[in-house]
Amino acid sequence: MRRFLSSATPIRGQRVLLRVDFNAPIRGRRVIDDFRIRETLPTIRHLLARDNTLIFLAHHSNRRQSLAPVAAHLGRLLRRPIRFVKDPFRRDAEAIHGSGLFFLENLRFWPGEEAASRAFAEDLGRLGEVFINDAFGVAHRQAASVSVLPHILPSWLGFLFKKELEAFDRLLRRPRRPLVAVF
Repeated sequence: MRRFLSSATPIRGQRVLLRVDFNAPIRGRRVIDDFRIRETLPTIRHLLARDNTLIFLAHHSNRRQSLAPVAAHLGRLLRRPIRFVKDPFRRDAEAIHGSGLFFLENLRFWPGEEAASRAFAEDLGRLGEVFINDAFGVAHRQAASVSVLPHILPSWLGFLFKKELEAFDRLLRRPRRPLVAVF
């Protein structure tokens, strides 16, 4: 069963693990294309308006690339401070307590992410109370934060995820003719 985030969703004042697809191109320490980040802003703003603490979960295709530049860029877009957490399981674990915005380091830094480790997903799950997946672009991955975490916490799909599914539905069920598909 798919549950979509909406104005009626009972998520208020909670610690939300928000899976995002912020695999943005980075040059030096700067994001050079923030399209993916901006597309998730409606979900982020909706959750912030309801006094939730957000913990962003993401990966980068470059397994050695830190997501610190992405976190800084998101902070500028939101005009809010974001605490970047290099190691949420050891040294920086205490930094995630309290309210605010937290951005975890590239999940691919931990082997449990790509191995779809239940133990790794449970460690992530302990950081929050609910899970929102707004990362349609990575939904096909067998990764702990994508395919396992939704079975651990109460879960919903974000606004961007819903928008992407609706676009596919229009193409598959009500396409504008002529239609050309390239695979």
